[in-house]
Amino acid sequence: MNCSHNCMMCRVWKYIKKHFKNFVIKTIIFFNMLSLMYWIVYIDYIISWQPYAIMAFNLLVLSLIGYANKDNGVDFL
Repeated sequence: MNCSHNCMMCRVWKYIKKHFKNFVIKTIIFFNMLSLMYWIVYIDYIISWQPYAIMAFNLLVLSLIGYANKDNGVDFL
């Protein structure tokens, strides 16, 4: 059976994949932002280089996710 990729099942599968991908991206960004806010709030209580490294890593991950998906039509909010 030859599929033209315009059948109902293909369209439904494409819709599910798109929305699942958007959900995963939003979830990753949400937890990265929570972690970033946690370290920003409690940075005064911890005198060490680790919170700065974690914040820098979180910002790097968020910027990479945003850059990778800027042209994919992903709606972040």
